Amino acid sequence: MRRLKRILLNDAFILALIVINAVVIFIQGFDLPQKVNNAFEHIDNLITLIFLVELIVKLKAFGLRNYLKSNWNKFDFVLIILAIPSLY
Repeated sequence: MRRLKRILLNDAFILALIVINAVVIFIQGFDLPQKVNNAFEHIDNLITLIFLVELIVKLKAFGLRNYLKSNWNKFDFVLIILAIPSLY
């Protein structure tokens, strides 16, 4: 659990996931074969789940009040909450 926490609190790892997710979303905008599109959709869902776990880990590590002191964390929180419906 400590290793997972250390990875998810690593800004470089999260930034890399954001870039990968942006590329995946960009590629999904093209007319792709259904199997390829499904694969990219699964990757997008996996990354969204990782972001959700990151949110939970940060909330446990910092507490809600300290987590929400940062405007970036507020922005991140809103984006993750808005992305949850896309998992269904």
